[in-house]
Parts: sequence; C-alpha cells; structure tokens
Amino acid sequence: MASRSLLDGLLGTTTRSINNPVGDNSIGSIAGSSADLNIVTSNTNMQIINFIEENYGQHSASKNYHNIPTNILVYDSLFNNIQNILNKITTPELITIVTAIKQLLTASFNSLSLHRDNIVQNITISTLNNQIQDLLNGKNRELLLKQNTSGNISITQSFSLAPVYNYYIAIYGMPLQGQGFNPLKVSYIADVLIGMNIDPYN
Repeated sequence: MASRSLLDGLLGTTTRSINNPVGDNSIGSIAGSSADLNIVTSNTNMQIINFIEENYGQHSASKNYHNIPTNILVYDSLFNNIQNILNKITTPELITIVTAIKQLLTASFNSLSLHRDNIVQNITISTLNNQIQDLLNGKNRELLLKQNTSGNISITQSFSLAPVYNYYIAIYGMPLQGQGFNPLKVSYIADVLIGMNIDPYN
C-alpha cells in the first residue's frame, strides 16, 4: 500500500501493515520504554544518579573542584553502575540521557585532575620565580657590597607565611577581610604539596 503526499503529490515508498498501520513504534515499543524507564528510575539507580549530580556535576559546574571526591574506587564504582544501566536499556532517548550522566561523571573527575595539575604547575612556577628572585637578590647584594657608597640604610621587618597559604593566595587570591582562608581549599592545596614532597606548613 502506497500513500500520496499531500505536500508534493508524490507517492511514498513506505508501506503500512494492515494489522499494525501505526508502525513499529506501538505497544511493544511503549512497553520497552516503560521497562527501561523503570530501570533508570529505580531507587538504587536514582540514588547513584543523584550522587553523581550532587558530588560531581554541581561542584564541576560551580568550579569548586576541591569538593569533587578524589577516591578512584568511588569513581570506578559509579562508572560501572552507570554502564550497567546502559547495558540494560534500549530506548534511544534514555540511552542518550544516561550516557550524558556517564559523561558528566567522567568530565567532572577529569576536571579535578586538570585543576590539580594546574595547581602543581602554579606551585612549580612560583617556586622557580622565588629561586630566580633569590639569585637576583644575591647578585644585587654583591654589587652593593663591592661599591663604596654612602647613603641611608633602612631596616624592615618581614614575615613569611607557611607555603600552603602562599600558594593559596597565588591560586585563589587573598581571602576577603573577616572571612579567612577556606579550610577545604587549604587542605586541598596541602594534599597537592605533600604529593610534590613539599612540607605545606614549614
């Protein structure tokens, strides 16, 4: 059975079954979609999806990377659970949604690694800049000592913060007055420094 298009008058090439004129997207497809929806929205799977959204997606979107869980075992477990959901469903729309959740998990975990690498690079650059400045200061001091000059001498008192706070300021900026340093960010930077064999507090 061929049908004529009302728009262009051409005959269509699709045929329709007399028993099922609507096509394949009928009762069987609806039942499959319902079963897939039940799988995705089961209590256990929704807990997993909500956990990913709250602990990975929200923190990544708000650039609070230091709050993203760093435990690779937790990440692997979540990834495998989402992959198990994908293996059980066949509805294309649900596959797309669950795939997006899996990609959100992966992208958030990767953004944590990139943020950590960025902090390591900033610490390395800062350390090298300090070493260069120390060398330049030493050279300038030698030049002043070799010259017989007279002039005024001023004495200043300086203090230094623990490395973790110096790097905190370099990466996140100076905390607002009255707020102090964010302890989660301080702890995160301390972990990075320890990973680089740098004592964060000395």
